[in-house]
Amino acid sequence: MVMKKLDLRLFRFMKEMKGQVIATCCVILVGIILYTALNSTAINLSNTLNEYYEETNFPHMFVDIVKIPENKIKDLEKINGIDKIEGRIIKEVPLKVERNEKNANIRLVTIDENKSLNKVYLTEGRFIEAEREVIVLDKFAKDRNIKLGDDLKVQLGGKGYTLKVSGIAYSPEYIYLMENEQSLLPPEGKFGVVFCKEDFLQNSIGYNNQYNSLLIKIKDEKDMDIIKDILEDKLDKFGLKRITERKNQLSHKMVSDEIKQLKKTSNTVPVIFLGISALIISVIIGRMVAQDRMTIGILKSMGFSNYDVLIHYTKYAFIIGAVASIIGSVAGLMLAGALTNMYTAYFNLPLLTSNVYYRYIVLGFFLTSGVTIGAGLMGARKAIKILPSEAMRPEAPKVGKRILLERVTLFWSKLSFSWKVVVRNIFRNKKRFLTVTMGVAITYMVTLFPFYQLSLFNSMFVDHYGGFQRMDYNINFTEPLNKRAIVDLNNIIEADIIEGKIEYPFEIENGWKSKVVNIIGVKYNTKFYNFETLEQVKTHLPRDGIVLSENLASYLNVSIGDKVLVKNFIPYKDDVEIEVRQIIKQGLGINAYMDISEMERILVDKNMVTGAYVKTDVPIKEEIEDGKKVNSVESIQDLIDTTKKFMKLTLSSVGTLVVFAGILGFGIIYNATIMNISERTREFSTLQILGFTKTDIFKMILKETIIMTILGITIGIPLGIKMVEGVVASFNTELYTMNPYVSGKIHLITMGTTIIFIVISLIFTLKKINKLDLMEALKTRVS
Repeated sequence: MVMKKLDLRLFRFMKEMKGQVIATCCVILVGIILYTALNSTAINLSNTLNEYYEETNFPHMFVDIVKIPENKIKDLEKINGIDKIEGRIIKEVPLKVERNEKNANIRLVTIDENKSLNKVYLTEGRFIEAEREVIVLDKFAKDRNIKLGDDLKVQLGGKGYTLKVSGIAYSPEYIYLMENEQSLLPPEGKFGVVFCKEDFLQNSIGYNNQYNSLLIKIKDEKDMDIIKDILEDKLDKFGLKRITERKNQLSHKMVSDEIKQLKKTSNTVPVIFLGISALIISVIIGRMVAQDRMTIGILKSMGFSNYDVLIHYTKYAFIIGAVASIIGSVAGLMLAGALTNMYTAYFNLPLLTSNVYYRYIVLGFFLTSGVTIGAGLMGARKAIKILPSEAMRPEAPKVGKRILLERVTLFWSKLSFSWKVVVRNIFRNKKRFLTVTMGVAITYMVTLFPFYQLSLFNSMFVDHYGGFQRMDYNINFTEPLNKRAIVDLNNIIEADIIEGKIEYPFEIENGWKSKVVNIIGVKYNTKFYNFETLEQVKTHLPRDGIVLSENLASYLNVSIGDKVLVKNFIPYKDDVEIEVRQIIKQGLGINAYMDISEMERILVDKNMVTGAYVKTDVPIKEEIEDGKKVNSVESIQDLIDTTKKFMKLTLSSVGTLVVFAGILGFGIIYNATIMNISERTREFSTLQILGFTKTDIFKMILKETIIMTILGITIGIPLGIKMVEGVVASFNTELYTMNPYVSGKIHLITMGTTIIFIVISLIFTLKKINKLDLMEALKTRVS
């Protein structure tokens, strides 16, 4: 019965402190929402992916090759460990469009209803029956509004063909539609995949009973490396270009990297919010115990044990945690469903596996309960030391003494009375001052990241297309040509600047680590690349040796001066060791670079080019993309325009993160300020008797807050930079490298936003000051 009375007292106390209770609940709420939502979404996405792969029989390995006869493929199936191997033809061609339509490149991929690997997931129409019928990838069909029965006109070997759309489908190979490693954000409708009959493409390009791509399913993934080595030896004579394992396949890598990042975020960000809430609860209960000193003495004199008193105050923490956990888990599950839907649409997944994972509700509840109960016990621990006999008397006032600044007479004499009160209060309540200051610092740190993220996307894409790459057009030929082709091309387009290039896949090996990447050969003093060292010093390509992008060097664990083995897929060329002469910054993609003359000498044929870079103000895409030897024409401006569209989409996610940071900041500042007022109620009431108005008192609190804000932001700047560096190091992938540099502009925006959060909390504080009861505050009473 007595405990019930204590519970009523607790609920009454919580009602009086509802502002602090709600603010603390919100901080926990955000942490649990993120914990539940991100974990559930990661599992949903992973399960959806696995189910989709199983249904479509997604291969374990993809082989790009110059040309291999069908009968030789059957011989490869005899390799121990290979379950199934199938051939196909891939050919990239320009899509012929009307004058008012956007140009596009399409990748023609052969399919056969009798083949079992990498099956398309048909959503509209039927499978191909006639020779010139095709199935269009769903994403490309939506981007260009392609319907069943529409005609697609393509240029193959200098000859035009009209293809009829019989179906629209998804493909596990193109969950994220990317043309190559460089086009992380492919322009909508500019690149697509079209599936056609084998006979049609074989006859059109002269590949009778021959293939240039292999799909391989293996029995045990543990044998992957052994099978890969055997295939490299056997396929070398057929012009092996590259062997790509499933884990390195572009589309799969994008999705799997996103799942990994979701898991990392779900295990780090909620910890920040729960940790801050624990600190807030601990401080609040500590202040409650200090204010309830006499009440605790009475309770103990009535027979309540230390355990009973601890439980009483810990219940405050537990109730807040339990309520926030339940609401947060439900909201997190709802958000997980929405996020899963968003990801399946973003990644072009036709299936959706979305379940309720009750374990995260239970784990979230126990996690929150453990954190809040621990914080409650930490805050209430001083109640154990309170003796009933001593608690009956008011606590002896602290011994007053001059603070250090009072000894600096010249400085102290110039301060007004209110400023002296402010400075004394800061020095005499160091714990509270440090708590609020660190609260501001953490708020700044958490707020900095979303603004950095927005700036990062801008610099990553815009700086890459236009900063790192200086060309207007990137032209790729259907096959390696003689350098004279560059002169012929320039006679057609009359470019301001034109340079030939060699871009060819090689396997670069360092010890047990290896990576298949495109080595790009350009002039050592090329006008089309702005190479910078890791120290951001501009540099040219060396005349000999090889230059690696930062992410490639990191993956291979090599430094300048090391030698790497470049394994050549060209049949008559030997593998060579090449010295790493420089490591450069590259935001997108993973590449190696060489002087084109040196590359001709040791890796490929002399006077060979595989494409060209062009600088011109004249639109040339339509003029040359139908050329017999032109495989694709990439416009850098198209990529920049796509980036700008993507930036608009990221604003919503950045806004959400800023709101979460605001909740965190508000929870810290509001709770700390309210505790400050509660502890100093008698002091403020005394000041009112001395003639101070409530506005004067608010100004004093404002002055304290300004000092704590300035110091908190000063501490928050290096903390924020360290957090960004940590996140960048954790989230960098092989496809992109994030620069941890935070500009002064971002710091200014973060400062302004942090100050807005503090101002909002002060507005609520002003309401509390206006409710101060002068006479009631001066009474000594027991609640």
